[in-house]
Amino acid sequence: MKNIIAFVFMIAFLNQELKPRFFHVISRLLPISIGLVLQTPLTALGNTVEITLRSINENQVTLRVKVVNQERVPIQGLKTEDFQIETTDKQGQPITLNPSQIKLISSKQTKPDPAYLIVLLDMSGSMKNKDSAQEVKLKGAIDGLKDFLAQIEKENLRVQISLVPFAEKGGKCTINYQVTPSIIQKNFDSAPYSKTKNKLEELARVDVCGATNIYQPLSEAIRYLGIEDNLQSIPTNETDEQPSVPPRLGVILFSDGFDVYRSNEPQRFQNLQELMNQSPEVSVHTMGYGERLYQLRDRTKCPLSDSQLTVDNVRQVCKLYNNYQENIIKEFIVDEPRLKEIADQTGGISLFPGNPKEVIDSLRQFLTTLREYEIQFQQPGADRASQHKTMVKLDSSSRGLQGLASNEVKYRMNNFVDDFLPLQQRLGIGVATILLGFGGFLLFSKWSKDLDQQSQTFLSD
Repeated sequence: MKNIIAFVFMIAFLNQELKPRFFHVISRLLPISIGLVLQTPLTALGNTVEITLRSINENQVTLRVKVVNQERVPIQGLKTEDFQIETTDKQGQPITLNPSQIKLISSKQTKPDPAYLIVLLDMSGSMKNKDSAQEVKLKGAIDGLKDFLAQIEKENLRVQISLVPFAEKGGKCTINYQVTPSIIQKNFDSAPYSKTKNKLEELARVDVCGATNIYQPLSEAIRYLGIEDNLQSIPTNETDEQPSVPPRLGVILFSDGFDVYRSNEPQRFQNLQELMNQSPEVSVHTMGYGERLYQLRDRTKCPLSDSQLTVDNVRQVCKLYNNYQENIIKEFIVDEPRLKEIADQTGGISLFPGNPKEVIDSLRQFLTTLREYEIQFQQPGADRASQHKTMVKLDSSSRGLQGLASNEVKYRMNNFVDDFLPLQQRLGIGVATILLGFGGFLLFSKWSKDLDQQSQTFLSD
């Protein structure tokens, strides 16, 4: 299609006589084309299927399958008939397995992976403002985190949590919540999370103040999780079983603001990006508590277009006055673009709740990332050390998921594979074994008797 368009443009520009007629047609068709494009559903473009090899037991293969939407929120409730396995036999020939040949364990039934999770909670002065439900943001955040802990315990998830508040003192504010490796280590807690619950009760009584510094706390959290020795030194519940798979490493950044150090913000963000690239195993989920930039613009009737919606433009152009006629717009700005960039780069979720109920719903969505689908199937053509390639296809018209294909995984079967023969063959082999054994016994008895007779004859002579 692109080649045809390029060819048409080339002909039109080479032929001077065609130019006026060409641009007349284009001017008539362009609005129609744009309208058709805008009417095309785009939501499915971001849906993806990702698989990893879970295990190989004899000739049974188990895959972990993650299905997420465009916000990378896991899609739950899919059924066996929605999946199709494309694999290869030992000669490398493609084979398609139908739903009847696979076993699906839903994401709600699979055993969740163990996880180390650092929750960074913004304790800056703006958290004393009210959200869209007229609830103080700090209270909404703490109530949401309490529900978060209760949900983890209810689902019996193997999650170690470190709740770390952050804020920087400034002006008349003397509160300073620093984030250091020792503080992160000290705050780690496992179910029943008595330490974390007490910490939440303590934070609920704080008269918050101070400024938001996003990049320093987040960098410390990523560095901490990236050092394996740190995780090994975290105390665990003695009754917990040893995890059979590597733990998930995650950070939830809970903030209602933006990084206040604006002069070198681009460079500091670039440094954070480099750090995230060095620790690809760490997922950062971001939660911006408050209004989106366009919502704040509309509420304040600010003359900014969508393309102009940046933190700095909103700070400089938009106005929101308090009772003392002070412009307090900066207290309501959430750095939506940066929070989304951070989550996208690390494969995390980025959500923007506006009230306590949405906070609870958002935190519960983060927990879904610990669970994935499992698909089990008998590998066709499995043989000792045979190599295979497999991918998963997903087609669920009822969920708006059509024509999705996963990445391809390659694996080799174990050196020892037990192939189970059909029942008729096993019965035949069993009967033959018995007959041969009985026949051998008769031959041995006859041979023994012959030897005995020969020995008697020899002694009598």
